[in-house]
Amino acid sequence: MFYQCIGAAGCTNLLTNGVANTDHFINGVGYFKVKANDATADQTSTITATTDIVGGTNSSTTASASFKKLSDLGAIADNTVTQGLGSTTAGYDGTPSQSAAWDMYVSSTATASAVKYTLPAAATAAGAFAVLITDSSKSILGSGAKNAQTWYQVCSFAAAATSCSVSTTHSALGSGVSTYTVTPSTADASTIGVTSASAVVTVNGGTPVTTGTNTVTATPAGPIAAVAKGTVSLSANITDRYGNAIANAAVTVTVAGRNTVAATSKLSDADGNVTFS
Repeated sequence: MFYQCIGAAGCTNLLTNGVANTDHFINGVGYFKVKANDATADQTSTITATTDIVGGTNSSTTASASFKKLSDLGAIADNTVTQGLGSTTAGYDGTPSQSAAWDMYVSSTATASAVKYTLPAAATAAGAFAVLITDSSKSILGSGAKNAQTWYQVCSFAAAATSCSVSTTHSALGSGVSTYTVTPSTADASTIGVTSASAVVTVNGGTPVTTGTNTVTATPAGPIAAVAKGTVSLSANITDRYGNAIANAAVTVTVAGRNTVAATSKLSDADGNVTFS
């Protein structure tokens, strides 16, 4: 079945006989939802769109849509996953929650982001579950979408996997400008999800440099062996919480122990680097 997305958010208006008219397009762009029939296995549908231009030349194009059978891992505890940052090493910030709404921050210039879901145990077989994506600021579909559309996206995992991620491509979110949300299901005896569907993740573009924890990485890490009266040279790279280099960052270098010298102030270069010897 086909639904048009010009009217209500969520694309709930059924197209009669699958026919779209000019009212369903804005500046030549239209968004539509395809709903597959209930099935007991994964399936792929081929969608063919054909124009009907009075007095003109008609054309057609095809696209494929993949539909996943959602998994059931067993009891509620088996179906309860833990959601978290797309990465715990760089590029993400925020405090994940399993029962309440929370904010995840990515670089203001990032054009892709992800939410990670950890399974309660290694999967015995490949599977999938769904989360609801809401394009709150049209950063995913673009300005051609009339409303903040919603759709389900699957998180697929392989046999023996312990986690999966829901990855989304979008325009740069800016610093506190655009957002989108990811809403998991509430886990029950037949549905994979988190403790509560209230744990909606709002993905934001974070403010670089001035908020969060910046990192200074020194090279070499030490200990350093030096000859008597020799010179020791160190370099350091300064990055913000998203792993971006910080230019013109003020860095204070101190020397403790033998050969103590007064604190020295340095400014990082365009690549976030400083040197000291």
